[in-house]
Amino acid sequence: GDVQKLRFGHYTADLVLVYNDGQRDVPVTASVSFWVVPWRLLGVIFGLAVLIVALITYIIILRRRLKRAGGSRKGRS
Repeated sequence: GDVQKLRFGHYTADLVLVYNDGQRDVPVTASVSFWVVPWRLLGVIFGLAVLIVALITYIIILRRRLKRAGGSRKGRS
């Protein structure tokens, strides 16, 4: 249900208004373009991506430190 409410992308709103100035009908038109961005959803996705990258980086650094520590111990004994 909520996924169908989620709108994303570029939209254009067009207005056509006709009024009578006492002598004739006068058409007035206007157009506005705008973007709809689900910023909360994008923020959550971006936050999770940063968290995953940080976790992977931490694991890589930890494995390198463990390999160095393990290698130096083997060399001493």
